Amino acid sequence: MARTVNQIFSQIVSAYVSAMAAINVTINPATWSRRNKQQLAMNTFAAATATFEQIYDAYTADIENDIAAAAPQTPQWFQAQMLKFQFNLLSPQVLQFDTVNFAPYYTTVIPADQVIKYCSVVAGPLGQTLIKVAAQVSGLPAQIDDGMGGGAYSGSLAAAQSYANLLSDPAITVNVLSDPADVFYCFATIYYQGGYSAIIKTTVVNAVIAYLNGIPFNGYLTLSALEQAILEVAGVNDVVFTNVQAGISTTAYGSGTVLVSGTDGLLPNGNVLQRNYSTVAGYIATPTTGLQQLSETLTFVAQ
Repeated sequence: MARTVNQIFSQIVSAYVSAMAAINVTINPATWSRRNKQQLAMNTFAAATATFEQIYDAYTADIENDIAAAAPQTPQWFQAQMLKFQFNLLSPQVLQFDTVNFAPYYTTVIPADQVIKYCSVVAGPLGQTLIKVAAQVSGLPAQIDDGMGGGAYSGSLAAAQSYANLLSDPAITVNVLSDPADVFYCFATIYYQGGYSAIIKTTVVNAVIAYLNGIPFNGYLTLSALEQAILEVAGVNDVVFTNVQAGISTTAYGSGTVLVSGTDGLLPNGNVLQRNYSTVAGYIATPTTGLQQLSETLTFVAQ
């Protein structure tokens, strides 16, 4: 940021006084008259320097604006552009490109139509680029469109794919994906202080769900972090995982990626086969009904 003339002048005078003092020459700027030649020279140099710094700041801003407007085709750039994607069933949203550097933009930015709230850009097979996206429903990731009239915004996935095709380089194949949450099965024994019996199941279940919801989009489920989340619950003494599995949304129990092997909690200790799981859809949840929901798979032992 450019300095003012007075700031530069004061710094020059201070440096000059210090340099002269080093050779035993005392300079007292307070005694300088308006016509003092030293003061005039320093002030002239300060004015020139301030002007140069202002020009340099303006030039830097122009360069940064050009860089920001360019299309570098990096994952971060693609992610930023996908979060700007707009969709409205009643009002087509047409992407525009300016005539100077062809930076993409919408004529009118409508935040309510920016349906993608989560996005991750990763390398796919055979040189493809995978763009995982999700909407936000009740504060959590959700499928934007299932291609069959379902999802948070029916029809938006095809529109997002066309949008990504317009943004991409001709040599890049991009695939926009929006899938339901991965599924997580967890059998574990929770050892707790008996005085917490009335609330221990609810608080532990909530802690596990909070951990899953807190995983960054397209992040990893990590056993050690999950264990720590459970151990931090008031009243919990220890946790032993006996059977832990995860997979895409349609994965039935027994068919997913096994993190800890065991037999539905019947074994005293599970065998850890994999310490973490990379989410496929970008987010993960536990079953809310049936025998594999957490309220059924967690065993609580008072101590």
